Amino acid sequence: MKNYTKAWLVVTSVLAAAPVSAKAPRIKRVVVFADRAEVIRVQELSCSGGRGDVEFGDLPQGVDTRTLRGLASGKASVIGVTSRMAPRAEDRGDETSTLKQERLAKGDAVQALVNERTGLNEREQTLKGYETYLRTIVIEEMRSAKPDPKPWQQALDVLKEQRMKLSARQGEADSKLRTLRRELAVLE
Repeated sequence: MKNYTKAWLVVTSVLAAAPVSAKAPRIKRVVVFADRAEVIRVQELSCSGGRGDVEFGDLPQGVDTRTLRGLASGKASVIGVTSRMAPRAEDRGDETSTLKQERLAKGDAVQALVNERTGLNEREQTLKGYETYLRTIVIEEMRSAKPDPKPWQQALDVLKEQRMKLSARQGEADSKLRTLRRELAVLE
């Protein structure tokens, strides 16, 4: 779960007409320096009972909270500025849920490819075992007076064909796995 900083401004006003209502904050100005940036966010609000609170969410986690300032216009004045780290809300709309679903689907695809690759590695070990067994049989049969090399050649051809197919499948799985891991890294 990612965190972000929230800043609250407590504003008082002598205008006590309407209930508290606030528009979403907007960025008014950005000035970029070599080691920092100054971002001015504006939020309008009507104070009910002579007091109102303004909340600015989704500030960068690395913000220096000592630099947060509050300004008010008209007859309003700023009483104070506070900040705290808060967990980011999970439900951030359809776009976020779509990205989350896509990330989960890619994660599942990566896991499926890892499982496939594990199976291919096990198959490779099995083929190596068959090659060792065939080698032992060939050595024993070579001791006979008239060894017949045809079955050996057939067995070697089958093993060679299986190894080539396995190698191609391993290469495809590795390529897909690299691609999916890159795509997953982009989504995170």
